[in-house]
Amino acid sequence: MYATSDISPFVQRSQDTADFFVGMRNAYSAIQRNLGHFAGGVVGIFVVPVAVGIMWWFLRSQRSKLKKLLSTNVDLSNYKKIRIEYDRLNTIFEVIGDRNFDKIITRAPWILRGILRLMDDILLLIRQRRDAIGQALLQLDITAPQTDLLRPVTEAELWEHRTKAYDYRF
Repeated sequence: MYATSDISPFVQRSQDTADFFVGMRNAYSAIQRNLGHFAGGVVGIFVVPVAVGIMWWFLRSQRSKLKKLLSTNVDLSNYKKIRIEYDRLNTIFEVIGDRNFDKIITRAPWILRGILRLMDDILLLIRQRRDAIGQALLQLDITAPQTDLLRPVTEAELWEHRTKAYDYRF
């Protein structure tokens, strides 16, 4: 988990939700791998309704909290913080993937469709914020003054302007 001083509440909630997604995926894989299909089905009959209710409640609360934190205000005073947030949102999508749940929702059992719709809504919110921040940062980068102060220098140019008093050996 990241230190809370340098990230926004939106990123923190997004990271918590991404960790929850990964945990659900790992739990499903572990149950299926260790218990097999029959025992997994028995566990599913007794555990899944309770787990689905808890997951639905958690994801619904996360979605409502993320909606409240969705606004984006990017300017030069908070550029560094927003840039870090943008990078972390991209990291979230690297971990959980940039999925589209439309095809999965139609094939999923009816008990899981509500959870998958909530997951899709949360990913949409995170994607919207990431894209909005990306556009705002691009606009700031375009309006940045052009200068020759920081420019890429080739190795040949560095070698040409080296200190000649020192004998370089290879």
